[in-house]
Amino acid sequence: NNQSIVNGYIYAANQLTLNNNSELNGRVTARQLTMSGSSRINQFEQQLYACFSDNFNRSSLGQNWIPYTSTGGFTPSLISNRLRLTEDQNNQ
Repeated sequence: NNQSIVNGYIYAANQLTLNNNSELNGRVTARQLTMSGSSRINQFEQQLYACFSDNFNRSSLGQNWIPYTSTGGFTPSLISNRLRLTEDQNNQ
């Protein structure tokens, strides 16, 4: 049926093309957007930003944190009630 459904945000540096019955539930940022057929974008409601505090008084990160590794093998973690973002190494 030539239908694609994507839930999320799409960022395209150049061109994004939605063909046939493509459906995007989220938002699009693109230099050029082309839509054909019955393609549509259903924009989510803007979520409000919320601040929270964390004393890191536990052994692992909670659900409000998503540790990410961009290069190398080090993953941010909790050490002595502090969030360690880097190791003591060169070229991080």
